[in-house]
Amino acid sequence: MADELQRAILLAPDLIARAARGTVSSQSTSWMLGQSRHVRGSYVAEVMDRDVGVDQERAQQIWMLSQPDEVRRSYLDEVLSERAEQPSLQVVWMLAQPEDVRLSYVEQVFGAPEGMLKPQVRWMLRQPDAVRESYIREVVKAGG
Repeated sequence: MADELQRAILLAPDLIARAARGTVSSQSTSWMLGQSRHVRGSYVAEVMDRDVGVDQERAQQIWMLSQPDEVRRSYLDEVLSERAEQPSLQVVWMLAQPEDVRLSYVEQVFGAPEGMLKPQVRWMLRQPDAVRESYIREVVKAGG
């Protein structure tokens, strides 16, 4: 029942979703309710209505990495920056990457067969020098 109500509110017109925003305590839920109906609908389709074989956390990561810049940046600003426990530098770095970098990560890391050894490392090694250097500068050297 809770999933059906959540789904109905996420698919509701913007006015209803924004009104529901004031009734939730979770920053991420409040953020989602503040998004456009199109963004909320894509979340329902790609995360809530996902294939049975895909776990929800993985579906959420793929969904977020597939979102346009303004959606990801608002999530960074409104949700991740407000948490007492800051997100890892890897998460912040990946969300700030251009679309082609994020989508290749989704394809090559999340699409990798289970049991594949360190798909993230293999993906990183295939990236252009500028991407790898940015990761080293912003994540590795910063201690993330």
